[in-house]
Amino acid sequence: MRENQVSIKIERFGENIPDEFKELNMQVMSVYADGNDLYETLCKAFQLALNEVGKYEQNNFGCRESYDSLELTQRKVKGLKLCRKMKNDFNDSNSEE
Repeated sequence: MRENQVSIKIERFGENIPDEFKELNMQVMSVYADGNDLYETLCKAFQLALNEVGKYEQNNFGCRESYDSLELTQRKVKGLKLCRKMKNDFNDSNSEE
């Protein structure tokens, strides 16, 4: 069994739904991904959701993204050290009682 399961459900209403769904007055898209790595599973589910939306939306949608991965990694490492320090401080204060 996989360690992570991600489901994304998109419900659309109103005038902008595709013609084939107008009779129901709603469109529902559901995607599912599973995997052992959480980030890979999240990315795969998101990719599937974008692909599903792309089937019905002919607009060219896109986004720009930029970040310094080294900076992001450094922030995560600092955060982990801080969490460990807080945990150790908490454990030390409880062992004194």
